[in-house]
Amino acid sequence: MLNTRHGTQFLDKVLESILSFKLLIFPIESIKKHMLRS
Repeated sequence: MLNTRHGTQFLDKVLESILSFKLLIFPIESIKKHMLRS
């Protein structure tokens, strides 16, 4: 059971990093779109 618990912890960390990564990328993408429009 320890193995599966470690696996879920790892998945949580991966999801956390993906979410923070998206939060960083979304503003950049929207800024790029605004720059292209003007």
